[in-house]
Amino acid sequence: MNDNTAVALNFGLFRQKSFNESLEKHIMFYDMGASNTVATIVGYSMVKSKERGITEKVPQLVVKGVGFDRGLGGHAIDMRLRDHLVKLFKKNYKPKGEVTESPRAMAKFYKEALRVKQVLSANSDHFAQIEGVFEEIDFRTKVTREELEDMCKDLFERVADPVYKALKSASMTMNDIESVVLAGGGTRVPKVQEALLKAVEKPELAKNINADEAAAMGAVYQAANLGKGFKVKQFLIRDTNIYPIQVSFDRHIKADDGSESVRHVKRVIYHHANVVPQKKVMTFNKHTDDFDFHVAYTGLENILSDKEIQMFGSLNISTIGIKGVAAALDKHAKGQSKGIKAHFKLDENGLFSLDRVESVFEKTAEQVEKEEESTLSKLGSKISSFFGAGGDEDKKEAKVEESKEADKDEKAEEEKEAKKEQKDDKDKEESKEELKKEEERKDKEDEKEKEKEKDKTEGEPKREEKKDDKKEEDSKAENKKTSEKSAKANGTEEAEKKPVKPVVIREPLETVIEIQDLVDPSEKSLTESKEKLTKLQEIDDAKAAKERMKNTLESHIFETRDKLYSDVGEELSTEAERDTINQALSQASDWLDDEGWDTTADVYEEKLKALKKISIDFRRRLKEHELRPKAVAALLQSLNLSSTFYNQIQNMTDKNEIFTAKDLEELSKVNNETMDWLTLMIKKQNETKPHENPVILAKDIEAKQAKIDRELVYLLNKAKYFVPKPKVNETADAGNKTSNNTTKSSNGKNKTDKSDSGFKAKKSFKKQNKKAKNDQEKKEAPPKPDEKAELPDKAKNDQENKESPPKPDEKAELPSASDKTIEEPLPTPKQEEKPKDEEDTNDKPVTDEL
Repeated sequence: MNDNTAVALNFGLFRQKSFNESLEKHIMFYDMGASNTVATIVGYSMVKSKERGITEKVPQLVVKGVGFDRGLGGHAIDMRLRDHLVKLFKKNYKPKGEVTESPRAMAKFYKEALRVKQVLSANSDHFAQIEGVFEEIDFRTKVTREELEDMCKDLFERVADPVYKALKSASMTMNDIESVVLAGGGTRVPKVQEALLKAVEKPELAKNINADEAAAMGAVYQAANLGKGFKVKQFLIRDTNIYPIQVSFDRHIKADDGSESVRHVKRVIYHHANVVPQKKVMTFNKHTDDFDFHVAYTGLENILSDKEIQMFGSLNISTIGIKGVAAALDKHAKGQSKGIKAHFKLDENGLFSLDRVESVFEKTAEQVEKEEESTLSKLGSKISSFFGAGGDEDKKEAKVEESKEADKDEKAEEEKEAKKEQKDDKDKEESKEELKKEEERKDKEDEKEKEKEKDKTEGEPKREEKKDDKKEEDSKAENKKTSEKSAKANGTEEAEKKPVKPVVIREPLETVIEIQDLVDPSEKSLTESKEKLTKLQEIDDAKAAKERMKNTLESHIFETRDKLYSDVGEELSTEAERDTINQALSQASDWLDDEGWDTTADVYEEKLKALKKISIDFRRRLKEHELRPKAVAALLQSLNLSSTFYNQIQNMTDKNEIFTAKDLEELSKVNNETMDWLTLMIKKQNETKPHENPVILAKDIEAKQAKIDRELVYLLNKAKYFVPKPKVNETADAGNKTSNNTTKSSNGKNKTDKSDSGFKAKKSFKKQNKKAKNDQEKKEAPPKPDEKAELPDKAKNDQENKESPPKPDEKAELPSASDKTIEEPLPTPKQEEKPKDEEDTNDKPVTDEL
């Protein structure tokens, strides 16, 4: 998308209400950028557009004309002012060296020229000043707007040329232009506006768009319109083609004497100021064999100067070869050749391309029927299609197009015939109406005659009436015959007049395109380019590494110096150590300012290693001073958690089922050893002076903490995945529905389980369990490391899956062994002492029974 087209789109988006369908509104956009200047005339209007079956009025902009100057821009003014400042520096300060050979000095002059030009746009004079521009010389001089206008006088005289070129391209005058809108940063120069206002002969110049961002905003809107991710209001854009494009080819002419001559033919297919996008078709009528034609730019001498034409480069666009012409003529020898049609396209971006080339023939319907495939050939073509024979796809598409065109022609003929029949029917109806009128008139006359002759004889009227009836019947029959004859005659005339519509056949031809404006690089040039890119990448990587190491070295110098003379740093180091480190840091800093400002990354890395080696002890003490308190606090927290967990395990009733004695012994051993070690190391560290190397390191403390955490995780996982062993209850026989289990007394007599001792044990256990729960809830909640180890749900599921269901006469049941491990560890309830006569009983415990 062209810059000024994007500016015109941005301008039109916010002024759509001022456009109308009858009158086109013309606006000129004058854009002076850094390197070139373009003047564009744009016409705005409202047009009807049909999209998705809906017709509506939408805004449209059409580029009418374009004029430009490739060498006029703000950069040319900047360079003139920079050279003026350099000239004054040489004249006033007379440096020893050549300032123009110093890239740094010239960059400073150019930067100052940009600043001075901006200030002179609003002021009549200003001082240009540069500190230490070259050879430690401070430059300062006064520059006036009048001096700037004098040194750029020839540039300001070229301001009006793009305007005149645009008017000539659009075939308009300034009276047809409604307004001139400024765009681009170069139009802010007062002298440019003065020269432009004089050229356009307008009372003022419009400044109602953002000169810097209008082109970008217009391009963004067009991108959103072309993309599928956004839905914006339609705004039609019709750009223009600047450079004419022509097609040239050789035509071979045979004379009567048998001699052959060659004639070079040129045809311009896209002229200057043609609206794009646009498609065109060119027909080659005299070619009977393969041929080539060339596409190139033409007429540039009327648009560009000689220097610009030299900078334009090659005028040739491409060479296109057409293959298969003779074969197509042989294939359709019975048809009438209508030439070879080449379809060209100039898209929205102004890019030229060849769409397709085809040979066109016309045949009658009878010839087409005769050339239809036989049944056997159709079968062969179907079989070949199964094996991937796709070479005739283009031909099939061409046949589809032919059938569509034939259907269109048939429909057109049918419509014509229908119109003719309607016309004939109207004529017939009119003739019938005239006949009816004549018959009615005759009937009236006959009635009058009958009334007059009524007084005469009675037999005569009857005869007359018979005669009259007979006459009427004869006249009707004659009229009917004449109408039938006329209809037959009309039908034969229509059949004779009806033309036979020929069938159009399009045979696609092969094309070979050779691009000439962009020559393919050779293998040697490709290799050289790749090597050059590789070297450039290496240079960029080395530069990035150098800057990175330089910044790291500078950061280390400043950071170490700040920490060295802080309160903590003075406490952790001696005065002699600080002097040694500070001296090394100062030397490195001075080296960076003098010799080391531009060296390699390896040198910076060696300097950094040397500085770190000198201050390694100080940095270690500083690091340990920051990390040690945090590590000690974390270790103490782990010890506290481990001790609490160990005490809770001791209060558990089923600890022996989950944990072994070795597990508990190992946890207690690790806790005690770690606590003793930490107490001893803290005591030694307190006895060590701050500027001496630490006795205890943070990594050692972290290792001790990791050991405790490892033991805790092991025990927690063991409790988490613990599954209690199921206990088998003795039940009665399957046929016996009673649940009474007999017990054996000491004297050999049997007693039932429903004894008073069993009931008392059950009641006593429930009371103790309830009391333990109440006591536990009153306590402050300690850390619960073993909460993850409870498995109440699983134990319940195991109990529900037992074969024997609960007995109906039992209203409550005691918790099983797995139920004893509840949310918090509870103290083991004390069982009531059994009577002496029941001490030797062989029965199961009461809890197992229930």
